[in-house]
Amino acid sequence: MSCAWCAGFCFCSAICSLFSSCLGNDKPSTVPPSVTSGRRRSVFLLILSIGLAFFFQYYVAPAVVDVAYLEDRWTSGCRDFESNDLRLKCSGNSGVYRVAGSTTLFFVLAALAARCKPTANREAWPAKYFLFLCLVGATVLIPNDPLFDPIYMQIARAGGVIFILFQQIILIDLAYNWNESWVEKADRAEVDEGLGQGKKWLIAILVSCAILYIASIAGVSLMYVFFSGCTANTAFISVTLGMSLIVTAVQLTGEDSSLLTSAVITAYSTYLCYTAVSRNPNGVCNPRLGDEDVLGIIFGIGLSLLSLAWTGWSFTAQSRMEGRSNPLSEHKADDGDNDERPDKAS
Repeated sequence: MSCAWCAGFCFCSAICSLFSSCLGNDKPSTVPPSVTSGRRRSVFLLILSIGLAFFFQYYVAPAVVDVAYLEDRWTSGCRDFESNDLRLKCSGNSGVYRVAGSTTLFFVLAALAARCKPTANREAWPAKYFLFLCLVGATVLIPNDPLFDPIYMQIARAGGVIFILFQQIILIDLAYNWNESWVEKADRAEVDEGLGQGKKWLIAILVSCAILYIASIAGVSLMYVFFSGCTANTAFISVTLGMSLIVTAVQLTGEDSSLLTSAVITAYSTYLCYTAVSRNPNGVCNPRLGDEDVLGIIFGIGLSLLSLAWTGWSFTAQSRMEGRSNPLSEHKADDGDNDERPDKAS
């Protein structure tokens, strides 16, 4: 028994040391913070919230609806649905609202704390994570109606629109960096390997563009076939197709044009259009109504994680937040993570 207690103590000590080194603060409060202080720890908390949201939706919600004193709290606002499956899905969605609402409240409070004390954003992160988990756990006891549905649901919808716009900026930045990186490799190959050796990188760019455009055209065609049974879906698909053509044409007329960037945005727009039409509650024009879109969920999570990774580790994001016009500046970000060096590529 004593050996088990000793092993447990050592394990807990090691975990605490790890959290202190990764999430703690290695700079005194007298050191002025930068605009990127606490950035990566905030991103890690957002990733944690995504995992908690799935846990609440698919594991906590089905469990608590069978608990007498919690059933009313988790099913309030969901009783109008006809089938038990829809009511259970509604309860699962309310679990997501609980985690998302807790995350929103946490960052609002963190922003206020940083406003009052600028160094607060890089201090006491182990305690912040613990308080965040306590906040999420406390929401289990709060009824859905009206705090989460409809109040927070409407806030989340507005936030979702802002996030989509932000995500497009991220994808444009990634595509530009992708294009410039391969063009630079082509130029370097011309110098180091001989004339004509850089064509393989330019061909790779064109192949990537072709794959993205072919996938987008195929996606739009399939949506016209399966989801165009009503005016709203047809309008969404047509607007997506028209705007993709316009964006591509405008991009190619500029001096710093990048066909790869247009291809990436076209593919992303096609994905957004699919998520819209596949969630139309009208069964006449939505053959996927009621189905669990696993592939769409995985793709959406992938894009979200990509956006969070850009926010936390992108050299371009760091230079933007620090107000530097030259992303190659050697100024280091004050994130509190042992003087982390910025990435060399986005």
